[in-house]
Amino acid sequence: MKRKFSIMGLVSVVFCAISIGSFLIAVESLFVLAGRDYSGHNAYIISTILFFITNPKVWEFVMNKIFK
Repeated sequence: MKRKFSIMGLVSVVFCAISIGSFLIAVESLFVLAGRDYSGHNAYIISTILFFITNPKVWEFVMNKIFK
């Protein structure tokens, strides 16, 4: 069975990425407001990005949304 490329699926994935990114920025800003010495800023961002890039469930979700 051949799967077709879906523009609306791609748009959906982009909007999901934007909303998840906004949520992560909000959580990060809470960490900055809560702590006076926030030295884990770079570690938080890098670990979050690596989690999403290396998680196979994320890629499976993206492929299922884009190719229907």
